[in-house]
Amino acid sequence: MQQLHKETADLLFMLPTIKGTSIYANFDGLDLTEGAALICGWAFDRANPDSTLEILIFGEKGLIGRGKVELARPDVSEAGVPRVDVGFRVRLKPRGDEKELKIVVQSGEQQHLLHELRLTEGLPPHGLTREDVVSVFSLLFHRYPESEDAINHQLSVHKSKASLFAALFRSPEFHEKNMDVIALMHANAAGK
Repeated sequence: MQQLHKETADLLFMLPTIKGTSIYANFDGLDLTEGAALICGWAFDRANPDSTLEILIFGEKGLIGRGKVELARPDVSEAGVPRVDVGFRVRLKPRGDEKELKIVVQSGEQQHLLHELRLTEGLPPHGLTREDVVSVFSLLFHRYPESEDAINHQLSVHKSKASLFAALFRSPEFHEKNMDVIALMHANAAGK
């Protein structure tokens, strides 16, 4: 374990902790400004200062968000945390009309409750993500999108994975690469 300087340790004393753990952390809020739901905050494990923590978000029906603690938070570093990459913004993928969320910090195999959140309104349905675009291209075309511009174009045109899948399924590229599948579908539709 890396030894913390006395000055840093003195500053850390003033930061919020998860009671009974070596984890300093804060839930900053729920951000709904990007058309999706993002859980924001920061976390740092004093006992394992070089480790990358994970944030898990649980709704009533299970895990609805997961992300690494790796975003720059100079404000937290200036307040005494000896690292700058302690921030997180985790996109939620709700499974239903979630009303209660549990935000958990995972350090190694240990999970610690950071915050419980009761919502007065349901979360917006999760929108299409970059990872969704890449996975649909991989599934249908067995390749990655051509560029970040191609990914951004799909994100601007489609609001859901189902919409993207349907459009790419009807594309000339899919038909050209899957003529046997298309022929089989036409045969089935014709009752043959």
